Amino acid sequence: LDDINQLFLPHMRNKLLWFYQEVEDTEPPPPVETVKPSTSRGAQAVVPKVQAVPVGPPKKKLFLTDGWQVPLTGICIYMFRLNTGKQLPEEGFHKDLYCGIIDAANVGLVTSIERIMEHVFMEALAHPAPDAEEDDANNPTVKNQLLPGLRSFCSALKVCEEVCDEPNLFEDGLGFMANIHTLDEVRELVKQPERLTGLEERVKAWIRKVQEVIMESQQLRKENDSSGPQDELEYWKKRGAQFSQIVSHLQCHEHPPPAVTLVSPPQVQMTLQCLHVARSKMIKHWRDTDRHITFCYNESRDNAKFIQSMEKCCHSLYLHDPVSYLVWFHYGVGPSLGEDKRFHHGSPTDSAVDPQRLPVLQHLGEDVIAHGQESTVDPLVRQKRKPSITLSQITNQMIETCKQYVTCRGKETIWSQDRDEVRIKLVHCIKLNETYRRTYVLVKGQAFLPGQTSFGFSENYVFGKFDTFCDRLSKIIGMFDLVDDYNALFQRRMEGGHGLGASIVLLSSKESVATRPG
Repeated sequence: LDDINQLFLPHMRNKLLWFYQEVEDTEPPPPVETVKPSTSRGAQAVVPKVQAVPVGPPKKKLFLTDGWQVPLTGICIYMFRLNTGKQLPEEGFHKDLYCGIIDAANVGLVTSIERIMEHVFMEALAHPAPDAEEDDANNPTVKNQLLPGLRSFCSALKVCEEVCDEPNLFEDGLGFMANIHTLDEVRELVKQPERLTGLEERVKAWIRKVQEVIMESQQLRKENDSSGPQDELEYWKKRGAQFSQIVSHLQCHEHPPPAVTLVSPPQVQMTLQCLHVARSKMIKHWRDTDRHITFCYNESRDNAKFIQSMEKCCHSLYLHDPVSYLVWFHYGVGPSLGEDKRFHHGSPTDSAVDPQRLPVLQHLGEDVIAHGQESTVDPLVRQKRKPSITLSQITNQMIETCKQYVTCRGKETIWSQDRDEVRIKLVHCIKLNETYRRTYVLVKGQAFLPGQTSFGFSENYVFGKFDTFCDRLSKIIGMFDLVDDYNALFQRRMEGGHGLGASIVLLSSKESVATRPG
């Protein structure tokens, strides 16, 4: 209780951590039973008899910890406060405390942190409560700096969790080279045919496992309609981390060597050295595999650089609505409050697109050329890596954002909202598609490098899905207009002729204006 009370006092604790997990109990010494075997004078002294106490399985316990002494393997209940300069009041103290649960056993430590960050804190920052203060709800620092940084952090956590769960491809538990440290010992080993055959089978198994990882990059990846550029970025980050991990595993030892043998070569290198001394045919197959590993590592590294260079620009695709997109296309920056209001109440196409401020497409065009010039992989492969996939994913994310914008993030439908407000939203989505097209045409005509073309792919593949989506929105707007026309007709009383004279006069005046010569 003293530790809990310190959380409420000023300048004391700022966090509390409870772990609920299995712990090994320190059993008290077993009871000793004294036995008197005989009462005769020649009897021995008192002989202690130790009772056997069965050791049971570890039990789960709830205990308070600082997070440093005991690793988390079960469930963590955390509670922390940011400002320790004042004492927490008895009423309303929950407003200054942040509480949560991390399930390291079923979900995973890194995954739990990533989900809390993405679905709790980022959600609260990106979509403030309706009763929040205006300055807090429209803070440009949060929109343009904090949220992009948190998105990159969560992306890194996802890749880290996926890669760390993968096993070591070269760890087979055989321990062939655990006691081999010198070249003389290698020569003695290769003189034994059965040991040499075991080493060849071992390398053959390594080649098979590595080939399975390499084949993943050569297979077509299934993508859904919601796949955005962030998915492509995380895929190539993971691929780069996979092959970087393979390279590091090549330098691993068979077993942690003692202090006197820290200079012993790694297990893979020693195994290959044995086969090289024996002039085994398996060495040729391993060299081909090693070249594939180097190729795939460079490919994933180049692709990660290529897409990561656009990560800063792509944050707005996930953090803003179509109205903010239009501001972004016009000015190249996140919208301020005044610009956002102007685009909400005015026409999004009032001003022309500035070709010097086209963050995504211009950056993409520059990176396509630079990536093609500086890539370390084969030029034939560079021709296959066109930006059409990235632009298609940008289009997918724009469509997904439009759906979230129209439905209020899935909370409403077009029928549960005011018809005029829905019509304005639909018009914004259609204007976004038009601006996206015009932006592409402007960027396509720019010469980033002499003699180089920035884009060369099917425009229907990139924009066709967005055009189809906007055609559906236009039909919805047409249906709204038809319903409004019939509602206006039903409100009229034709048998009374009320207002018919004024309508005829208005129609005549419009006809005279339309047919006026000159």
